Order: sequence, then structure tokens, then C-alpha cells
Amino acid sequence: MKTTKKISEKYFDKIISVAYGDAGMIDKFKIYFDANKNPDIKKILNEYRATAREVHLISPEEFNERVTVNSPKISDWLLNYLNLFFRRPILSTAMALMIMMGITGYFIVNRNNNSTDGYSRAELTLAEKQAKESFAIVSSIMNKTEDKLKNEVFNEKINKPLNKTLTIVNTYL
Repeated sequence: MKTTKKISEKYFDKIISVAYGDAGMIDKFKIYFDANKNPDIKKILNEYRATAREVHLISPEEFNERVTVNSPKISDWLLNYLNLFFRRPILSTAMALMIMMGITGYFIVNRNNNSTDGYSRAELTLAEKQAKESFAIVSSIMNKTEDKLKNEVFNEKINKPLNKTLTIVNTYL
């Protein structure tokens, strides 16, 4: 159907809504008022009203015969189960609560079980003790190295030559 240049798409959509009975009261009032003034709007409104009457007269059975929908085939038992599940909100709420309680219960039961990957408590304690001893050895070595750097390397290799150089510079200046 051709629309006239005077009618915008938005206004045209409102005319269709009024014809099919989906528009609000204010839109209906505006369209009926404009239809009385403008014969083009009245003609379009009457054409869509006639089409709407024909569409509303089609029964669901006749509609199913006329229209074929290519949808994926889902087995009847699955469709019935989903229909039962989603049409009753109490059932879907109960199922969601059961799933949440199951997950929460699983975490509560397994909260105290420390994952040791097959090692006994004695083996874990021994490994912890050995790790502490090795860290103590590494710490003592690092402390000795620090002392040696401060006392021997810095004093003998850096401080003494620097002091000599500064003394020489001071005596000449």
C-alpha cells in the first residue's frame, strides 16, 4: 500500500495500531479526529480496519492450517516437561531452590576436607619442617653475605681507595 507524502511512518504506525485496536485512548482520539478532517487518513484507516476484521475472524485451527512453521523437532516428553515447569511458577521456584540448596550443601560438607592430594598429615608436617629449616639456612647465608659486603668489600675495595683519592684532592687544593 502506498502512503501519501503527508503521513509520516510514525503516524502511519499509529493508524495501524488504531485499526487493530492496540492503540491507547489518546492516539485513538487523535487518529479519529484527523480521519474526519483528512479523507486520505480516513481511507487508510478504513482499509486497515477491514483487514483487521478479517485477521481477527481467523480461528486458531484455521491459522495453524494456513501457516506452516519450520521449527526444530523436540520430543513430546521434553516439551511436556518444559511446559509443566515454566507454566507453574511454584514448580520452577522450588526447582531453583533445590538446586541452590544442593550446591550450598555440597560446599558445606566439603568445607572441612582439606585437599592434600593423597599425602598424610605426618608427611605434610615433615615437609613444612624441612621448608622452615631450608629457609633458615638461606636466611643465615644472606645475613653472612650482607655482613661480608659491608665490612670487607665496601671498606677495602671502595672506601679505602675513595678516601685516598679524596685526601690527595684535598691536599692539592
